[in-house]
Amino acid sequence: MNVFDGSEEEDNNPFSGTTHLYASGIAAVTDARDDYDFPEPALNFESNSDSNIEHSRTDVPNVIAEADERELDVEDDTLHSWKFATSELSRNSVFETSYMNLSHGEDAPEAIRIIDAGQYKDGYGKYAIGYKIEFGGIVVTRRYSEFDSLRQSLCRLLPTIIIPPIPSKHPIIKYIFNPLHVEKDIRTINRRQRLLARFLNNCHKVQEIRDHVVFQKFLNPEYFWKEVLSSPPISILPMNNLLAPPLNPTKPSPLHLLLPTPSTLTMHRRDELIAANDETEKKFVKYNSDLVKLKEILQPLHKTGRNIRTNIQNYSNVLSELGAYFNAYSLENSVFQVVSLIDQMNRLSMGIEKVGQSIDVSYVSTELLSEGIVFILEERTKEMLQFIHEAQRVLQFRNFKQEQYYTIEKTIKKRQLRIKQLKEADEQSIRLGEALKLNAEESPTVAQALESISQNSTKKQPTDPQFIDIIKSKIPSNGKSPSSSSSNELEPHLLTQDERASQVNKLERELEKLHECFRLIEKDLQQVNKSMQGSLNHLDEYFKETWHMILRDLCHHIVSWLKDCSQSWHSTKQAIDSI
Repeated sequence: MNVFDGSEEEDNNPFSGTTHLYASGIAAVTDARDDYDFPEPALNFESNSDSNIEHSRTDVPNVIAEADERELDVEDDTLHSWKFATSELSRNSVFETSYMNLSHGEDAPEAIRIIDAGQYKDGYGKYAIGYKIEFGGIVVTRRYSEFDSLRQSLCRLLPTIIIPPIPSKHPIIKYIFNPLHVEKDIRTINRRQRLLARFLNNCHKVQEIRDHVVFQKFLNPEYFWKEVLSSPPISILPMNNLLAPPLNPTKPSPLHLLLPTPSTLTMHRRDELIAANDETEKKFVKYNSDLVKLKEILQPLHKTGRNIRTNIQNYSNVLSELGAYFNAYSLENSVFQVVSLIDQMNRLSMGIEKVGQSIDVSYVSTELLSEGIVFILEERTKEMLQFIHEAQRVLQFRNFKQEQYYTIEKTIKKRQLRIKQLKEADEQSIRLGEALKLNAEESPTVAQALESISQNSTKKQPTDPQFIDIIKSKIPSNGKSPSSSSSNELEPHLLTQDERASQVNKLERELEKLHECFRLIEKDLQQVNKSMQGSLNHLDEYFKETWHMILRDLCHHIVSWLKDCSQSWHSTKQAIDSI
């Protein structure tokens, strides 16, 4: 059964992250998430193949495609289509080009690009937003849900690797029959397009992901993604990665199936290693503490970035309105003219118009700065916060592997102690029997007493209620019924010699398996430590590069904003001084 199949949800709300009326969906859906705020990995996803795709692109991406596919099984002529002014499209294109070049860095070309996003109809007659991925000269179209199921698969296939985040899912709202703002829709789809391209490139930078067959199939148009999800290695993944090799969970050994599956963490193993001054454990403790500190820095920074962007947008709105007033006022002389002052009024009108133009330039530059803060500060800090969440998830997996180690180690010690007690009881019983036999030979009275005890013990059967009461008093209360108590719980001296011998033999066989499991979990932990150290080191490099990009690009945007405004107003001042 394909755990990723069975859901019809296509969750791209193209208005998320904007100030549009439908940003939170019709009827103001609560708990709308940020583009990098998504819940814990779910296991029910639908992923339709791209076979027989009719890629009916128009000049403008159709936002209907990202709604629930069950609502989109309609004819082509019922789909909404919009036409808007060329000036509006040009302005959006300029904005998007400027932001993307500055946010990605012109000196760092991306290995994988999403070259287009728009409506397409798959082989099942369903409409969705398709993202055209170009890599190595090959183009493949994938839906958002397929990106999502790719990431969930990678999390299960590579439990020791930090998987990059993707934009989050959003509630599906039936907004397709309401008028939409195409300008904002295009900008939002472009934003989703950029974030998904960043996800693919972040994956491509990680060797374990880049070389994995599932990631390679995702970029290959010859594979239908729905068939990939229902075939190996995804289809043979174990339900619990703790019962599989950490570096290859699709090939568990029989011993892996014998490992315990702890539901809670005691952290005893970590405490023991720290007390023993283990260098590896100290490194992982430092990793975790550094992640917590960085999270404490990024959370208020992300909030501050949103506040700054909101204030800049308010300032931009003021400039837009003010510029319109100045431009309108500059036309007053064409309505009310005094013949004797016509020359002065024309010069004054030109000065007022020049002020209005400078305000417009400031407005455009401020809009660029606002969007730049979104791309540089908000998106980057949110992405880093999500990376921290993923790193903590991976560290949690290591903690559970350590808990397995501790559980097996504790069980081995408990079995060894039980065997030792049983053997000591046997030795004591043999010595006592020999001593009594020796005394019986020297004293007829003692011999008669021993014979009487032997006869009484054979008459006392286990079914005797008095005998059962004695046995039950020796068994510790653990909430189980008397029938569930095994001979393993009885004190060694209450067992016969044959019972003790049988139990020792059974425990020794069990101990042999436990030692094999112990060696297996030791090997697993070594692999986990090595793999996670590499992944965490890669994450550390990512954080350093991202901080550098944030500071560089943010400074570039601020300097460009100041320069544009300064030049415009300097030119305006010269024009006014010449009046």
